[in-house]
Amino acid sequence: MNLIRFIKNTIFLFSSFWIWLILKFFKNPPSEEKGKPEILFLNLGQIGDLVISSLLFSNEEKLTSLYNCTFLIKKPYYNLFNDYSGDIKIIEVDIKKYKINPLYRLIILQKLNRKGFEKIINLTTGRGPVSEELALIPRAHSRIRTSMDSRYLGKSYTKLCDKYYNDDFSNGSMNVFEKELSCIKYLNQAEPIARTQLFIGSQTQKNVRKLLNEANVFNEFISINPLTDLKTKEWGINNFRSLVELLMTRMKHDVLLLGTESQRNKLEEIVEINRNRIHNFAGNTSLLESSAILQFSSLHIGNDSGFTHIAKSLQTNFICLLGGGSFDQFFPYNVSEKDNYLYEKLDCFGCDWNCIHDTVYCMKFSVDDVMKRVNLILS
Repeated sequence: MNLIRFIKNTIFLFSSFWIWLILKFFKNPPSEEKGKPEILFLNLGQIGDLVISSLLFSNEEKLTSLYNCTFLIKKPYYNLFNDYSGDIKIIEVDIKKYKINPLYRLIILQKLNRKGFEKIINLTTGRGPVSEELALIPRAHSRIRTSMDSRYLGKSYTKLCDKYYNDDFSNGSMNVFEKELSCIKYLNQAEPIARTQLFIGSQTQKNVRKLLNEANVFNEFISINPLTDLKTKEWGINNFRSLVELLMTRMKHDVLLLGTESQRNKLEEIVEINRNRIHNFAGNTSLLESSAILQFSSLHIGNDSGFTHIAKSLQTNFICLLGGGSFDQFFPYNVSEKDNYLYEKLDCFGCDWNCIHDTVYCMKFSVDDVMKRVNLILS
């Protein structure tokens, strides 16, 4: 852990101690009427983490027959679940505001504390100071963790936090999907449904169809997400450019590029190949609308990223250009006939993207390798 992170965590831990005392000794009685036990699922991870946690929705009927369920996620990803209308309550937290605004932080913690949760299940893969503080609110009767990854905590803070967990589903031999499935089975006392589930309503589909028409996308299309938030996980923008050049000459499909607003300009160099058939949607659609685009795609091609997780959940054919950093921790999981993973397993797999080589050899796929997979899937 670097010095700046250590100092920040120390300050956060010191303030956590006083907030914990305030909540413990000046708590109000629960505001909810007695009924089914309250249970909180907490996941402060990114898109892929949340897609895996959508196992909750596949098993909603059994879970909500036993518990009043709440699912707490980061604010930027709340839009992904806008079309969900089931019985699991989804709430958001603004992490940046939480860290710098003591009043906002105390309000969030007090609201959660008043619930008197029977169980808090911490599904966050990369445990950090915020996820631990939210998981360890005083009124919770028991707490469950699904990860031992404490790189953002430090040894002393991890040791302190671990004392407050009652159950542990962080078995290293299982991937994240299997851990969360085991946790749901433990709560249900029944065999869970092993399927992630996202919801895209008819109005969202209609809105996206309109966006596609306005962009003159009338052909079948392949969606591509070339960039990620971690460079070592990327196949490379030049490789994607070469692939799209081949797609333009060999396939009838248009190409839709997906990404964030900050990635939009970078993707323009691919659009230049053929502006009539290549369309840059990066930053132009919400997360839910991007999901609808993935649903309409004939094929999705991407790195180990959130969009690939979404494509899998929506049962869209996909090709995942998979490196070895987190191999078997996330991808591949619950493999189906529509899943296509391109990887070459090396002895250094499992490096957590701390590559020991000057070149990331596990991402050395050729354009022809990918094109062969495209032909197999779409022929």
